[in-house]
Amino acid sequence: MKYRELGRGKSEKLKVKSGSAVWIKHGGHRVHGGRLSALLHAPCTLPPSPVAEALEAPVTEALEAPPPFCIFAYHLHTAMTTRLAQQLAFIHEIDKLKYILRKTCLFNSDRRENDAEHSWHLCMMVLVLQEYSPEPIDTLKVLKMLLIHDLVEIDAGDTFLYDPARQAQANADAEEAAAQRIFGLLPEDQRDEFYVLWQEFETADNANTRFARSIDRMEPLFQNLTNGGGTWKEHEVPLSKVFDRVKGIAAGTPELWDYFLEELPRALASGQIEAGAEPQS
Repeated sequence: MKYRELGRGKSEKLKVKSGSAVWIKHGGHRVHGGRLSALLHAPCTLPPSPVAEALEAPVTEALEAPPPFCIFAYHLHTAMTTRLAQQLAFIHEIDKLKYILRKTCLFNSDRRENDAEHSWHLCMMVLVLQEYSPEPIDTLKVLKMLLIHDLVEIDAGDTFLYDPARQAQANADAEEAAAQRIFGLLPEDQRDEFYVLWQEFETADNANTRFARSIDRMEPLFQNLTNGGGTWKEHEVPLSKVFDRVKGIAAGTPELWDYFLEELPRALASGQIEAGAEPQS
């Protein structure tokens, strides 16, 4: 069996069995090379692959078994535009959100939720509960905000809402740097759109952001109420601090805030949360 090498320079080579389907190793993943005979008319030097470079994943050697999921095969690199390469690099990068664990656990569970699960659940809550916004909202914009608002935690990490050592400015600086890096992977127009949406979620005061931030605060409340107090008991968080951190829900959805004003005293009575200052409506 003869192989030809299509050179990408001294450090990156692609080994291909002429006229056959092969598996190539790409950045630690096994990637299906497909039938590459069309590329084998003559030995040639290929231009740098924007996809491979964006992912920082060089092609190395031929292998035998397929992966459960694979990055695009190297032989398609000539069809990839710089724009697509940037978009794929961003999509590849945000997969890391699935590894960022939050303090709160899933409903009726002791497994900690990850940031991707959190973002998905918030979006479903918006679709189901949007009628409880006291003002008209742009639902698509709210969904976009909630899908991207925690992407910065890929670099900055999750900050526990009730952490007494929480340093707001240091965390804000870390998240700003993360936003610049992660959104900077995208083409300029999408980079700017996502950054502006992220900044709006964090700092603006309008119907969309009030509802989005209210939904973001509500999910961990629901989780703790189904988990015997959850992080409230684990970290000895008093009712006064819970109220202080989540009272903004009232501005985004007064009707749902009234629901929590009924539930939180029940949590106190059942021992799910420690005593503290009584919440004021």
